[in-house]
Amino acid sequence: YLEPLRLYSKETVTLELPGELTIFDIDWLSVYNVETKENYGSVIVPDNPNVPPSLVKIIPHKSSLPNCLQLHKDFQVSWEIFGPQITIQLVGQVGEDHYLAFGLSGAPDKTQMLGSDVAIAYIDGYRGFANDYNITANSPCVKVLGQYKGVCRDDVIGGIDNNQMHTATREDGINYITYRRTLISSESGDREFKEEGSSQLIWAIGRLDHKNEPAFHDIYPRGSISIELGRK
Repeated sequence: YLEPLRLYSKETVTLELPGELTIFDIDWLSVYNVETKENYGSVIVPDNPNVPPSLVKIIPHKSSLPNCLQLHKDFQVSWEIFGPQITIQLVGQVGEDHYLAFGLSGAPDKTQMLGSDVAIAYIDGYRGFANDYNITANSPCVKVLGQYKGVCRDDVIGGIDNNQMHTATREDGINYITYRRTLISSESGDREFKEEGSSQLIWAIGRLDHKNEPAFHDIYPRGSISIELGRK
């Protein structure tokens, strides 16, 4: 769930060692392209290096829901299916003007933004939101020839917001947002949360615009994510 490197230009890049590794556990560090077998930069770590302690604060979190999946180092989802409903908790270390997006892919066999059914979750002041969105185009929601296209809220395109907010808090720069929805919706654009078999997920982290609508996402999956939501 670590974010792959992208194109950088005139930026300061900070690399963090994964898990509980420290500088005292490694002998060298390299930024390496596996496909082209190129070394973009490396450093040999001397014995007993004199380095200051890390300023990264580790905040433990244990969800009250039985199922959990780490989507990214800054984004975790937990869930529980009970009866005809699913309860979902999104936990993300994000800025106050950022959103967490999570839902079902628009394709049954791969992660696909187009046609997906997602919740856009964020906290505005003391109030939390987990709005129900359908994605019909890779663009902000706009009205074209009398029809809305793009990343649009269900209630804007004539549907119903099926998400029910439960709790929302922000502590130490981390958003904790819990909401519920039915497994099967009567909305044509909504996807079914299946109790049996695998489901393709979609998620993203991005900024909100001045209307608290999702702008372009900065972080998103680079591959398909398949999970059995009804696992015990």
